[in-house]
Amino acid sequence: MSILLLASGVLLAWALWYNRNELHPRRGFVLQYHSVVDDWGAAVATSPYERLFSVGREVFDAQMRALAGQGYRFISNGEMVDALEGREGLPARWVVVTFDDGWRSVYDNAFPVMRELGIPATIFLTTDPQSEVFTSKAAVDRPLTEAQVREMAAVGIDFQGHGVTHGDLSRMAEAEVRRELTESRAAIEALTGRTVDSYSLPGTTRHTHDLVRVSKELGYQSIHTPFIGAVAPGADPMMVRRILVEGTFGVEELFANLRPVPILVRKVISYLKKLPPRILGPRIWIPIRAFLFNSPLAPIFTTRGLTFLLGTAVLLGGAMAWLVSR
Repeated sequence: MSILLLASGVLLAWALWYNRNELHPRRGFVLQYHSVVDDWGAAVATSPYERLFSVGREVFDAQMRALAGQGYRFISNGEMVDALEGREGLPARWVVVTFDDGWRSVYDNAFPVMRELGIPATIFLTTDPQSEVFTSKAAVDRPLTEAQVREMAAVGIDFQGHGVTHGDLSRMAEAEVRRELTESRAAIEALTGRTVDSYSLPGTTRHTHDLVRVSKELGYQSIHTPFIGAVAPGADPMMVRRILVEGTFGVEELFANLRPVPILVRKVISYLKKLPPRILGPRIWIPIRAFLFNSPLAPIFTTRGLTFLLGTAVLLGGAMAWLVSR
């Protein structure tokens, strides 16, 4: 029993340290969206991946209004970076709304809501409309047009980088990384007339020291990552954590995923999800992942399904440990 108590104490101490940002009184959240579709069921039927990467139009509308109703202040990515670098403070309850890739459904279904509520969202734009991220999802959504980008930028929507090709920057030679970051910046600045000094990691890109070094040399001030978590004063703007808003989230589940314990669970799940591609390599893992997402097992790979599996495993492990210690 003493071993179990010691293990519990160590686990609690680790959880408090690992979730220190989530417990900070001035923590905030960077929400990560992708598509905002008219018919979520049809999108999922077309591509099971949309359980993760598409949110229904009515759900998005309800989530934004609920955040405003709960007293969250919508701030821009630039305001957040300024605060993290000590140039200004952060409010008590704040949120940054972001979208990866640059989908036309964001213009059709999210932009009207954001314009009405005055939300200064950021869209991390992949600049090549023929890149694989767009062509592979052509049955579900299409890329933004240049005219739509200009229209949104003119009324305050922020456009930042997401690479030219959406390729894995961590697997590219440094010269190619520099080209991706430089050319995507130039294309966005030419469209919007505004400075591009942030980007989000495209695709399966890993956050590496070399990537941070190159980004700083090119003048970038922040990098948004797929790492789950809150953002608190003192956080590194070159490793911004976000909350991926999955298509299965309603309003209540969105708020549940902003609480410390669910975030801790998602951090653990996120770490475990990285193991198969690292062990097997992308060449083997990507076809397996595609098979699983196109099988009846697909719902298991949402946060809801994986949380259930993790909880079951912890309970079984705890029961076995208790039986062994008797």
